[in-house]
Amino acid sequence: MGSSNSTPAATPAAGGCPVNHGAGPSQAAAPEAGQGCPVQHGDAGAAAAAPPAGCPVKHEVASPPPSGCPVDHGQGGDAKKTVYNVYAQPIDPSNRMPLNPNQLPAPGQTKPLSTDRVRSHIPKGGADGETWEYPSAQMFYNAMMRKGKLEDDVSEDDVATIVAVHNNMNEKTWHQVVQWEKALHPEDFAEADGIRLTRFMGRPNDISPMAWVKSTFLGYPKPFDRHDWIVDRNGREVRYVIDYYYDESKSSQDETPELHDIRSIKSITMDARPAVDSPQSLFDRIRFPLMEKFDMVPPIDMGLKSQEAEKAAAAKALIEKEPLPEGATTFEKMDVDELRDISSKIGPACKACFAKVDKCSSEAECQQASVALTFCMAELVCSKEAQRFQADLNSEERLDEMVACMDRFEERALKLRQIAAATAAATATAGAEGAKN
Repeated sequence: MGSSNSTPAATPAAGGCPVNHGAGPSQAAAPEAGQGCPVQHGDAGAAAAAPPAGCPVKHEVASPPPSGCPVDHGQGGDAKKTVYNVYAQPIDPSNRMPLNPNQLPAPGQTKPLSTDRVRSHIPKGGADGETWEYPSAQMFYNAMMRKGKLEDDVSEDDVATIVAVHNNMNEKTWHQVVQWEKALHPEDFAEADGIRLTRFMGRPNDISPMAWVKSTFLGYPKPFDRHDWIVDRNGREVRYVIDYYYDESKSSQDETPELHDIRSIKSITMDARPAVDSPQSLFDRIRFPLMEKFDMVPPIDMGLKSQEAEKAAAAKALIEKEPLPEGATTFEKMDVDELRDISSKIGPACKACFAKVDKCSSEAECQQASVALTFCMAELVCSKEAQRFQADLNSEERLDEMVACMDRFEERALKLRQIAAATAAATATAGAEGAKN
């Protein structure tokens, strides 16, 4: 699958650019897997001579490369009978697995790398119901080794991060493309049940007209990479141009992303738009910014959520499986000793929340501090209600459940304190009477 960045750094937060910018053309070309993309980014001659892992882009060769390519290059009917994956590896159609996967450790490799591959959310053109598949960590490492891209600061420990950044950038790029298509061509999008990525190519050495204008006149840096993606729009091929930009000042904020994480990588951004190959594409380029300005672009989920949102959704789904039973809390039958134990825990655990309630100045601030304090105490006393509220923080119903539970706790605690006080008074009276006698 194509990458959104040429060479992500071993650790995005390292402070340097996660892309191997290199000095010469050979270094600028991103490798097929290890430094960003399975597409050969070199010049036409190099691509024709040795596309190491192949790609779904036409290479203009007279005969297929050793591993083949999922695009028909003009050979006879027999060539079409072989099925290939995105890395031009012949695969077994019965299980979609490579016949000769390059998943063996590379010479000199000192640590084992994962051979697991992640399937993207990007539908594959010409393969109904299938999506593009990302390379494994071992495939990335092998490609980097084969192309001499294993620099001194890149080790086996870094490959998992490189793979994560590569996959995440592709998912976010597809998200942008889908936004354009769904906003501008909703009928085609609905009729074809979405769009599909047919093929793609990396062009790191070719600056797009838009990027040239932005870098020359508007003060933008030049993009570190460029891709062209060919999309199937209800039977018509449309070319998209994607420029990838890197902001080194934000690199320290980067974290290793999950596949659908939209917040962890802050230093890399992308600009995807239709190439001006037709009057329709030019019209689309004019319309889309106006639609964005007037909030006419429909939101696209695409599964790209923050890690926090994913975890909250999972927690909500788990909690909602079971209805909250009557008397689900643990304090309904607690005695005085148990009340003392709970009270001793609430003070230290919610100390900061108590302080915020004491120091709040505005009504909104005090209300927010009060909810936070209630939630803190509820975690110890009304755990199920607190979990349900945490899984759906915008739900008034869940908040009311939690507050009602805490009210019941206060009622029970008050009753126990009254019983304890009465017991203590009776004991004192009995002691005094005994002393008189």
